[in-house]
Amino acid sequence: KGAVDAREVHALTGAPGLTAGTAQLSATGHGTRTEFTADGLAGITGGANREGSVHITGASATTHVHVTQDQIALTGIHAHLASGGSLQGTLLLTNWYGAVSTSSPAARTAPEKGAIRAQLAGFSLDSILDAVAPPRFRRLGFATEATGTAAVDWTGPFSSLTGTVNVTVTPPPTTPPNEVPATGVVNATYVQRSGTVLVGSLQIHTPASELEMAGTLGVYPVTRPSEINASVTTRNLSEFNPILSAFGIAVPGAA
Repeated sequence: KGAVDAREVHALTGAPGLTAGTAQLSATGHGTRTEFTADGLAGITGGANREGSVHITGASATTHVHVTQDQIALTGIHAHLASGGSLQGTLLLTNWYGAVSTSSPAARTAPEKGAIRAQLAGFSLDSILDAVAPPRFRRLGFATEATGTAAVDWTGPFSSLTGTVNVTVTPPPTTPPNEVPATGVVNATYVQRSGTVLVGSLQIHTPASELEMAGTLGVYPVTRPSEINASVTTRNLSEFNPILSAFGIAVPGAA
């Protein structure tokens, strides 16, 4: 039982991207160096994750932990971000012990595999873009909150990571200044190896407009090109001034 710097957790488990935070653990276990079992409760406060274009700060979470030489299972995860939004889910990390117990690639029988499954609620578009997008894509002018599912998977190095979201968006109780309330759906996949977001479907409805988008959004590095197909029907083009500006499209009437 005790507290440990989250960076030490990263060094032990290989969990990608952990850069800050304090982890608390209360657990019991038994076994030997090569065969063991431990169970308990864990939490983190002030957590931060930075890897590629992903940058999350101010995270707190609690979870049940089950650890053996074969896998780490986090179940009943309840997490919150300082910027708003919560998730519930699970994390399963297999073949982890061989990745940290030997420096010899020949001694590793299988690559580490990670899988995260989560239910999302109350994440504003601004907070999501702050976490995953380059600065020029972080304020697109739509006031929304997302509810839905997310899945993250990787095998071996973090460069193999993919993350998929399927969410429904609705307006928040209060619309921030210079933003437009919006409803819609978003289905997208982030691919770390290529630094791109594959937008399968993005549909946004505002008081005066309808937007549909699909294609590839280059997010990391920021110089990576994007290829997006979009269809817009609007009675008030100014609703889209921020998103047009973000994609380098001249805004009508702008100086």
